[in-house]
Amino acid sequence: MYVAYGLGVALFVTLWTSFNLFFDNISIGIEIAIIVLAVIILGPAMYSLSKIIWANMFISYSPKASSKDNDNSANG
Repeated sequence: MYVAYGLGVALFVTLWTSFNLFFDNISIGIEIAIIVLAVIILGPAMYSLSKIIWANMFISYSPKASSKDNDNSANG
């Protein structure tokens, strides 16, 4: 959940900054509408990406783990 929030904030800051740097004539209402629409459309992708990031922070990969499990089950 925290990672998804961070991704949402990063998306908001990126879009807001790019609108203010590259498009000076867009009104604030249109900027907010585009950002809200982008967050709604990209929400499922950000949620999936946040689960992957969260898992990679706390679950380590060991390429020999499956062979160790197979050796232990064969001996036991």
